[in-house]
Amino acid sequence: GFRQPVVSWELAGTRAKEAATLLARHSYTKEAQLRVAMNGTVAKDNRSQVQHRLKDLKAAKPVSQNSSVTWAYLAGLFDAEGYVQVPPDRNSICLHIKQKYDEILHVLVSFLEDEGLNRLNSFKIYHVGNVF
Repeated sequence: GFRQPVVSWELAGTRAKEAATLLARHSYTKEAQLRVAMNGTVAKDNRSQVQHRLKDLKAAKPVSQNSSVTWAYLAGLFDAEGYVQVPPDRNSICLHIKQKYDEILHVLVSFLEDEGLNRLNSFKIYHVGNVF
């Protein structure tokens, strides 16, 4: 079957704490998981508990203290979750970013509006057939 390439970054101790701390400062969707990783190591007796905690955090809606979006963050999100489309019935180009959670999309739209792009009135968030 089809398998995607992956980078696996395995760190422990101080290096894991440093990497998780740096990433958590800029993460929106994985901040809580990275806070768990800030411990740096997981004792053998605690591994199952930590694995369950991470699984629960992955399934939960993201709640982040990092609500500030930058162009670099938006570009990274677009690289990972976005695509460019040419609609067959219009002379425009559409940029789309798909996300599991509406909250993230609303933060992105707020950022774009703050950047002065709201004058274009072209942002729509689609959710199960509805436009917000």
